[in-house]
Amino acid sequence: MDNNYMNEGYQYAPQYEDPNNKPLDLKDWIIVLIVQMIPCIGFIMTLVWAFGAGNVNRKRYCQANLIILAISFVLNIVGFILLITVFAGAMASFFSQFSEELESSLAAIRMLFSFM
Repeated sequence: MDNNYMNEGYQYAPQYEDPNNKPLDLKDWIIVLIVQMIPCIGFIMTLVWAFGAGNVNRKRYCQANLIILAISFVLNIVGFILLITVFAGAMASFFSQFSEELESSLAAIRMLFSFM
């Protein structure tokens, strides 16, 4: 029995490498970061890269960037509301104390002018 057919081996088709799965090189990362620094255009490009087709690494980075942006936006709103609440409480106590002092000063002025 001749086993020559096993020695020839099979020729497999070359593996297709998806360019979207390749890691970004340093030049591409620098371009991404510079584009994201541009006002308005950077945000729009982040949305395009996060939700469009393209390199998987850049897509995941932009999605993470948007999630962090949303979290920081919510935390800023909560902090602003807390700041306004504390400031309003402080101003209310200041004005109540100020109005009491103003009334006592006006009473003293009235008393001063009543003697004249």
